[in-house]
Amino acid sequence: MHRRDIISQLFDHQGYTSYLELGLRNYNSVFNHIKCDVKHSVDLNMESAHYTMSTDDFFQKLKSGMLDLDKDFKWDAIFVDANHLADFVKNDTLNSLNHLSDNGMVFLHDTLPPNYGAQLENKQCQTAWKVVPYFLKYHPEIHICTTTESGGGLGIIIKNKSKERPLLSSSFNIFSEYYLMDADRNTSQNFIEFDKVYEWIQNPYYNFKEQNLSYYTNPKDIQHVWI
Repeated sequence: MHRRDIISQLFDHQGYTSYLELGLRNYNSVFNHIKCDVKHSVDLNMESAHYTMSTDDFFQKLKSGMLDLDKDFKWDAIFVDANHLADFVKNDTLNSLNHLSDNGMVFLHDTLPPNYGAQLENKQCQTAWKVVPYFLKYHPEIHICTTTESGGGLGIIIKNKSKERPLLSSSFNIFSEYYLMDADRNTSQNFIEFDKVYEWIQNPYYNFKEQNLSYYTNPKDIQHVWI
């Protein structure tokens, strides 16, 4: 299932009316498939984007009232698809949450790399997957899961209104090793099959297993990768 279908289906199902895309690249990938009147795009390298600038500059100018938007403007859905290195994805996500409506949703692209090579820093998914366990550990104010799509997976974030949720142990995979994530994506990425996503949105849940380091570091589970 392509990310445009997942995002557009959830967008319509939730009755959303506004959309922001960070990292446009191609209008026909997702942007043109979101049906609403209030849509904005940000891309440093596309003059046809609504805002041709970096995402950091966009949020800073928005905060400072330097754009043609209210500085407190909020969107119902925000797709984070700009720089895929973990630090950038984290910053884009935190900035997006400050401008997300109470019942809104943030989508993160490429948070389930299909293999080791895809998550190298100069490849398709880069290190975007690393923000998911980070948010699972340190940001109880949000709920987050991941689901498959035809590319590199999709992260889904909603605001936590109950103020309580399980936290991933801070000692789990502290060095963000790919093989540990790949050994148990249910725990590391809170993986949810797409047919369960609607249920998850209504009642978020977590797939954490016993977070015992020895469980994930059994030598027979480690696959050597030659590059």
